[in-house]
Amino acid sequence: MSSITSNNSISLVNHASIYIETYGMNILTDPWYFGEAFNKGWSLLHENPPSDIEEILNKVSHVYISHEHPDHFSIPFFKKYCSSLIDNEIDYD
Repeated sequence: MSSITSNNSISLVNHASIYIETYGMNILTDPWYFGEAFNKGWSLLHENPPSDIEEILNKVSHVYISHEHPDHFSIPFFKKYCSSLIDNEIDYD
């Protein structure tokens, strides 16, 4: 009987965004890394540098959005990193 081994890991990126490595997939959730949300009522304690975001996107195979609140589904993120998402052929759900 063969066993399946995997180097699973979960890392906090920012706010509700986590990076998950499991079974050959690298999943990024809820990317909100800069700017404000909820009519400028919320801001991040730390904004991720663009170089850090690009580094993560170079490893990601899928992006998962849990729901449509702007602190989980950041339209400015998708506008700014659209080319990286397309170039890296990242799937999104």
